[in-house]
Amino acid sequence: MPIVAVTAYAQRSEINKFLGAGMTAAIVKPVSRTRLRELLGTLAGTAPAQGDDGGAGVDMDTLHDLVAALGHGRVAAILGQVDAEVQALAGALDRIDAGGTVRDAAAQQAHRLAGAVALIGARGLRDRLASLESAVIGGAGAEQVAAQSWAIAADWARIRAKAERALAGEGAAARTPATPGS
Repeated sequence: MPIVAVTAYAQRSEINKFLGAGMTAAIVKPVSRTRLRELLGTLAGTAPAQGDDGGAGVDMDTLHDLVAALGHGRVAAILGQVDAEVQALAGALDRIDAGGTVRDAAAQQAHRLAGAVALIGARGLRDRLASLESAVIGGAGAEQVAAQSWAIAADWARIRAKAERALAGEGAAARTPATPGS
């Protein structure tokens, strides 16, 4: 009987602990229908082909599920909050050589931001932020942290643009009345 861990812990070391404890697999929250279907298919030996996110780094099914649950306005507000958090994290990472308190704060910001981007379906960026959190806690140098900071900002800009286009398209579709026979 397969046992699947559903967890908020996205770091590979945490996933390995679940697998080492006897879990068959682990899936990181939030869980979209598509990812759950893929995992169950893999466990049953009938895995579907992986979906393409168009290179944007965002799982559109997760984003659509979020819009259905919260509405366009709230999701747009979440995108704005994540944008502000990405900028705040970049500022904290610029001061990383200042010492332990700054490192702790930057690690906490990276952790919170990883959860926020996972909510909208940005799994790759979530993984990058989890890696950054580990690097900061592990004492990574300022140059290594700065390189990750630039990559995170670039990923987020691409993801936000894709998410905003999707929201605009969904909003237009919701406002356009269906024509008879379509």
